[in-house]
Formats: sequence, structure tokens, C-alpha cells
Amino acid sequence: MKISKILFPFLAIFMASSCVKLPEFGDNNNDDDSKYASFTFTEEQAKQNADTFLGNEYQVTFTLGTDESNSTYVFGQKENVQWCLFGDEEDGNDGMAIVVEGMTTHLYDYTSEGFEYTASVSTEGEENEFKDLYASILKNYFYIGYGYEGTVSKAGKATVAGRTGTKYAFVASAYGVTTSYTVVLDDEIGITLLYSYSLRGAEENISLNFEVKEILTGSAVTAPTLPEPVLED
Repeated sequence: MKISKILFPFLAIFMASSCVKLPEFGDNNNDDDSKYASFTFTEEQAKQNADTFLGNEYQVTFTLGTDESNSTYVFGQKENVQWCLFGDEEDGNDGMAIVVEGMTTHLYDYTSEGFEYTASVSTEGEENEFKDLYASILKNYFYIGYGYEGTVSKAGKATVAGRTGTKYAFVASAYGVTTSYTVVLDDEIGITLLYSYSLRGAEENISLNFEVKEILTGSAVTAPTLPEPVLED
């Protein structure tokens, strides 16, 4: 399913943030515990801030990948229309869109000619399970930096996607392996604007990178043109 293409990269970053913590050995460049920084916002505060800031009219563009290869993702919502585009220069764009109308959701796939209607599904229960689906996936990326609180030091200010954030960094070396990660958290609302992790050694090199490129809200957001759903009688 296409939805796996936008969930799998997040799971890879989540696993890295869960497993890569402050080592108990080696030359840690941040070996003074007093240098470890507390973040301005808690993760819960950042979530509340993002909900208010984004509302139901937003479009966020970000890159995700490794030092060797990145893909570009676009998540957007305009009232009851949600869309996601993703791809790279080699493979081109892929994507999905949904329109939520009460308990019915219209599904669209992205093609080289634009979005085409694929199906409509009805949801049973008190609320449509597709409501704010893409927003919930997007926000998982926004909070990935909070897995590193207490293991990083402040490293100045940084501007990402035109927004000012505080940069936090960590570097440690042991047995010929160097681990480093950098997080930039937005000063206004606390979301993760940039995340970069690398492990460098003689036999293994691993990297994961996430960076917000653009955030649009309100009237600056334009929903894609979608064909009318073909409903069966």
C-alpha cells in the first residue's frame, strides 16, 4: 500500500532515536553532564502548539533520507481535503489524496497526469477514522527530536525553512566509531525542523536525515484539483 511509503521512513527514524542514546564509554565531547540541555517545550506542549499553528489549512514540504539519497515529501490539508506527495528525481512523484465528507472518504491516487479517483469508503463509528489522517503522520516527524532530550548540548541558533530554531548536538567516539546527531527545534512552537544522525566507522556508515523545507498555512495553501468521485447507485 502507498501508505507504507510514508510510514516506513518514520519507523526507521523512530528506531534510531530509540536505540541511539548516550554511550557509557569512550571520548564523549559532551562529557560534562551540566552541558546537557533541556528543551524549551515538552513534547506535549509542542503538539498543542503545532495543532494551533497548523489548524486545518497547511502544507509542509520536507526531505527525508540518508547522506547519499533523499526523497521529498509534501503533506497538506485544506479543510476536508488532505494530500501527500513523495518522490525523488530518479523515480518521479507518487502520492495520495483523500476527501472526508461525514462518514464517507473519497480516495485518490497521484499519476503523471494528476490525481485520479480510485474509490469511496464508509466508516462506521462515531467519527471518520480518516479525519486528520495525514496530519497525524506528519506530526510524528515533527516530534522526533524529543527522543534526544538530556543527551544533547545547545549549539547555537539555526534558520531552517525561514524559521528560527535552537540547535542541539551530540558527538561521541569509541573504538574507531563516531556517533553524532543534531536536532533543530523551532523557537516559536517547538516542532523539529531538522534531524540528522550519523554513525561512522571502518566497517559501517549509517545516516538518517530529516529537514523541513517549507511551511505554508492559512490562505497561502491551495488544495490540488481533484475529479468528482464516481459513486455507484
